[in-house]
Amino acid sequence: MYRTLRVILAVLGSAHLTISALFFFAPVWSYQAIAPFAPYNAHLLSDVGAFNLPLGVGLWLAARDPWRYQHLIVLAALGNLMHAASHLRDWHLHVPPSMPLWQGMLTEFGTLGAGLLLLALAIAVRSPRMSAARLSA
Repeated sequence: MYRTLRVILAVLGSAHLTISALFFFAPVWSYQAIAPFAPYNAHLLSDVGAFNLPLGVGLWLAARDPWRYQHLIVLAALGNLMHAASHLRDWHLHVPPSMPLWQGMLTEFGTLGAGLLLLALAIAVRSPRMSAARLSA
């Protein structure tokens, strides 16, 4: 179980690092493919990339030793849940009528799912059973 938790954290960290790199190094592509909200603002998109970088790095660190870095998991969970709240508040902006409903649902529930998963992992890491698994890993 402890190994699975570490793999999940590494995958979520990699997702954040991928998003970070795309928005920071390819803001035009990111605007066109991921976040087509007018007006285009390269600086803002690069900022999104810059601010996602520490979340990804933090989750990679947490994947090395989730118990030791549980505070990073909590911070990443909070960041993802705030991101999800923003998406839910602005549903009408994120899911325009021209977008297939499945794509809109994937986007909206993907951010919420990541936040809830990280929150569940943060709680699981604190359990006595997980602490024992850490010592035997």
